[in-house]
Amino acid sequence: MNVQFLTDEHGERTHVLLPIKVWKKMQKDLQKQKFKDSITSGLREVKLMEEGKIAEPSIEELFK
Repeated sequence: MNVQFLTDEHGERTHVLLPIKVWKKMQKDLQKQKFKDSITSGLREVKLMEEGKIAEPSIEELFK
C-alpha cells in the first residue's frame, strides 16, 4: 500500500495521504462497524427493558 505522510517543520507527522481506493474501503468498513455497533447497542437496550432495568420508550419517543 502506498501511504505517504506529511510532516510539520519539526518533523512531526501531521497528515496521511492514502490512495483513494484504500480510503473508500476504510469508509465502507467504518460504516459497517457503525451499523454493527448500533444493532449491538439496540439489543442491549432491549435486554435491559426485558429485565426491567430501563423503561420502554413511548411510541412518540421512538419517532422523535
